[in-house]
Amino acid sequence: MRGPCPTTGKSSSTATSGFFSSADTRKVKEIEHDSHVELGYADPKSYRFISMSGTAEIIRDVDKKRALWLAELERWFEGGPENEDIVLIKVAPDVVEYWNGEDGGEIDLS
Repeated sequence: MRGPCPTTGKSSSTATSGFFSSADTRKVKEIEHDSHVELGYADPKSYRFISMSGTAEIIRDVDKKRALWLAELERWFEGGPENEDIVLIKVAPDVVEYWNGEDGGEIDLS
């Protein structure tokens, strides 16, 4: 995935991640062509890193978008979850790797 993807900011009991995006982006087209994705999270100051490999799904359902919408997202996406140009990208990881410079590991979620 490329470019800023503001997260939903809401958590769930699973390792699934959610991001909002404009529908007409390269990342959405890439996911529609090949749903396997890699996500990376970094906190370089603390030297902590996470990499997730998994499957992405493009969600256009207004009710599902509304359930995860945060008012802060209006900064990037005008019109709210009802805007048809806004999609939710849901990523279900198969493998999560983590490291902090001293320790690391892998969690298989498949």
